[in-house]
Amino acid sequence: MCGPLDKGWDDEGVIPKDLSPDTDYLFTRMTYETLRAVGAAPGERVLDVGCGRGIDLASLAPRGAQLFGLDGSHVMIRKAAETFHERGLPRRVVCAAAEGLPFSDASFHKVYCKGAIDHFFDPGQAVREMVRVLRPGGRLVLSVANFESLGCKLGRFYNRLHKSLRGRELPRPHFWEIPADHRCKFDHSLSIGLLPEGVRLRGDLGISLFWGFPHWGQILRSLPKALSRGCLKALDLAARCIPSLADVLVITALKPSDAACDRHAPTTENDGGEKMKSYSRVQGILICLGTVLAAVLFLIGLAMESYWAVAIPVAIGFFWLLGLAFWIGWTLLTIKVEPDRD
Repeated sequence: MCGPLDKGWDDEGVIPKDLSPDTDYLFTRMTYETLRAVGAAPGERVLDVGCGRGIDLASLAPRGAQLFGLDGSHVMIRKAAETFHERGLPRRVVCAAAEGLPFSDASFHKVYCKGAIDHFFDPGQAVREMVRVLRPGGRLVLSVANFESLGCKLGRFYNRLHKSLRGRELPRPHFWEIPADHRCKFDHSLSIGLLPEGVRLRGDLGISLFWGFPHWGQILRSLPKALSRGCLKALDLAARCIPSLADVLVITALKPSDAACDRHAPTTENDGGEKMKSYSRVQGILICLGTVLAAVLFLIGLAMESYWAVAIPVAIGFFWLLGLAFWIGWTLLTIKVEPDRD
């Protein structure tokens, strides 16, 4: 079902020009991982659903793919057309609803939707339409903000604590609440649950942790740039291990080919074991990094005679203990016990 379209929607002023370190890192990583998952190749037809200004789509031009953009806003389609014109690209952009894509079945090799699906009137129908226009064996990529991330959960808790102690909530807008122009609150289970039956989940990637948490951006600004970047990379690595708690989700799926429609191709037990072992190693590395990070921040705080000399290491120590407990539990789960063979 196609719902009402906001044909006058404009992104002007939606994203602030002065981005905090965590916001800049999140947007950069989201774009990079989405386009990497798309993997556009020469001669392939690629569709961006919710293309906005068309900047991400146009960046795929050097790969030799045929690029198509769709957006529900006339304003954004005009901007996308300008982007394509400035770069000397064919202006294959159209204004239409994602729930009723104006393309024939099996028209594209790759279809992706970055940061737009939570704006759609009926996300489930939109995904079914994306799958419909994919060729057999084609790839679907969805990237969306996770409003049940660890940062959102901690933000809600911190807000309740702030209200109980000071009698008022934190200033709005609250980053854990969906904005007014969003129609759906996405989380990990919903993102995967939208995939139609028969579509195979290929990738499930989490990006970033703690984005938007109160004062987190200010803390990162106060740190040396290299240290700030190191913190963001370490948390991003952790998000890969636990995508359900990440700030952004990148879901990759494959439409079954005609020859594979009647059979399933699940990940083998051995592949799963290798993946679990890899995650366990990553968690161990993160625990070590957390220890080093806490020590470095403590020394910096002492040198600057800052309150954060105590607050930051204590907070990191708390998450270090959580990480240690999770790592031990996960390691126990990955231990393979061979049965006795008498």
